[in-house]
Amino acid sequence: MELATPVNNSYPNQNEISIIKRKWERYLMVGIDEIREASCELSNGALKLYLYLCENVDGYVFWLSPKDVQAKYNMSKSTFDRAKAELIQKGYLSQEGRKIKFYCNKKDCNDNLEKLIEKLNTLGGRLEAENPSLFQKYYDDFEK
Repeated sequence: MELATPVNNSYPNQNEISIIKRKWERYLMVGIDEIREASCELSNGALKLYLYLCENVDGYVFWLSPKDVQAKYNMSKSTFDRAKAELIQKGYLSQEGRKIKFYCNKKDCNDNLEKLIEKLNTLGGRLEAENPSLFQKYYDDFEK
């Protein structure tokens, strides 16, 4: 196999690296910018869980198995739990009950959150206009 010649000039402290991959291996389908952002802000365990989730194609739905993640990425149950909590806290995961949405790019999650807030504000305004006492009860419960 003939290797390509470097396109850019290099510096004395640099080494030329040639990437050799098998054509049939599975690859992550995620943008370089997303990987870089995640690797800069996530702990080791959270990054492993992020990469595990990135193994799936867009729109794929499955039942997340902590034991599978733990076995594939050599992590303990407590590390898995901390990693999942971190991905939620940092906006890569959103959870409602047993349903979780994973965002390779947390900006997508934040965009969805802004739309949800907008809808809630609209609904709150309608409820306040139609039933002020019920609105006040929900508002008071929310503030607690």
